[in-house]
Amino acid sequence: MPGRQWRQGANGVIVGSAIVEIIERHVGDAKGMERELSDYIVRMKAAVGGSGGLPL
Repeated sequence: MPGRQWRQGANGVIVGSAIVEIIERHVGDAKGMERELSDYIVRMKAAVGGSGGLPL
């Protein structure tokens, strides 16, 4: 099970890094940031089969 936990942690870091990059690209543009973050989250939810627990 430690290997699986490591992969999940690595995936979390990758997703978190992508979110930080989106935020950095849109400093001063809240609407653009919201739009791109929303699109990213929708794509990520679709990639995992729409599961994840939290509604958009």
